[in-house]
Amino acid sequence: MKSYLHAELDNKKNLISYFILIGLLFFYGIYKNGYLVYIAKQASLFIIFKYLLLIVISLLINTIKELVLYKKITLNYSYLEVLLVCVFMPPTFNLFLYIILLLGFIFLAEYLAKRIVINKVALIHLLLVIGFSLPQAYSYQNLAEVKNLYAYQFSDFLGGRGVSGIATSNIILLIISYIYLSYKGVYKKSIPSISYLTYGVFISLFMLLKQDFNYQLLLSSMTIASLIWVASLPQASPLLRKGQILYALVVGFLSALLNLIFPMEGVFIAILIGSFLSNLIDNYSLKC
Repeated sequence: MKSYLHAELDNKKNLISYFILIGLLFFYGIYKNGYLVYIAKQASLFIIFKYLLLIVISLLINTIKELVLYKKITLNYSYLEVLLVCVFMPPTFNLFLYIILLLGFIFLAEYLAKRIVINKVALIHLLLVIGFSLPQAYSYQNLAEVKNLYAYQFSDFLGGRGVSGIATSNIILLIISYIYLSYKGVYKKSIPSISYLTYGVFISLFMLLKQDFNYQLLLSSMTIASLIWVASLPQASPLLRKGQILYALVVGFLSALLNLIFPMEGVFIAILIGSFLSNLIDNYSLKC
């Protein structure tokens, strides 16, 4: 009983650490996609509150799901997952449409997760962007970027001024979050490192073969953030060390291949496929 309570306490401490890191990513995201857009006179002050509402509403929807399905509220990984869904949203998303879609997709993802190993964050993200694209085309540019008000340099790109999800553009913050998470025992730190190295090798090779080298694709903050935060989720990735390495190789290669077609969403498709294969990969690694 004591060991169970100790494990539960450690689990909650880890989650709180994750929430703080995501909070830092959001703080910068709101600054870049909210405050800077506001002072550029491309949006009203509501844009800042819109991103805060996104977080609050998402947590509320997850709480409703917990109450409906499990009749109780506990601090668990589902809250981390729904926050990660927020992190990767396009800056100009439609809040009303988001609420409607998330209400349906969060229950669908939970239903599927009870039957198969599936990365719920990747699934919900892909379903949301499909939903956003039906009424009109969606974009990861904020309102100022759409009007080409900025002339980004390479240093701006590294410092978080590139086109990405609401809270995923700052590569420096992402690296800091990976270093911190690597010291957490439950974090599968080999998955992001091996998958990104694999991604880097193959995306460079593919671009050289096409004779069209694009450093923004190689250093895509959307891809880096996805591999650090989403690919490594414990419930949707292999348990065994060898399995994690093989899974990372698969996700890295597929991300490179799919990002050539879907520069922002390819990594999510790769992670989703990887999660489907998690049990098979673990079983295969046992035989090696």
